[in-house]
Amino acid sequence: MNFLPAINILDPTIATDEEPIEYVPRPTDLRGLRIGLIENTKKNAEAVLIKLAEKLAAAHGMSAELLLRKPQRAPVKDAQIVELKDRADFVIAGVGDCGACSSGILLDAIMLERAGIPAIAIVTDAFNATAREMAELWGVPNFRFVMMPHPLASLTAAEIDRRADELLGKVTALLKEGQQAGSLR
Repeated sequence: MNFLPAINILDPTIATDEEPIEYVPRPTDLRGLRIGLIENTKKNAEAVLIKLAEKLAAAHGMSAELLLRKPQRAPVKDAQIVELKDRADFVIAGVGDCGACSSGILLDAIMLERAGIPAIAIVTDAFNATAREMAELWGVPNFRFVMMPHPLASLTAAEIDRRADELLGKVTALLKEGQQAGSLR
């Protein structure tokens, strides 16, 4: 006699057959855009994102309209997506510097794109493979994101400033690259 209930086992390494998604068209002009920021409570994530937003404001007249915090391992919530859609022209999500948070930040950016919001995920280079695997598992293996050197938590104020300088060019390039909207698959 068997008293154990049936158990369904899900294998997260099996790729999905999801429909390809399109990058949301990027603005033709970067001047005056409203930036939405999603930070995952990792030490120095908020500081890097704010410093990057300040540099985007100085370079392109952008403004940081909204900073949302979310737990490292939880996806962005539907209510947060609605708020971002109303108050931001694009979103920067970061910073993924561990396995779970890198996967989570990339998933947030994919979810935002699916909701019609241009999004850029920031992941440290040590977790490049993790982020790429997450994109593949979610059916968008060519999803573009930006990387910064690892680690994040031990950065000094001067190092945060330097990392934001490096990210400025990468984020700007990705926004401009996305102006030719195309399939993420």
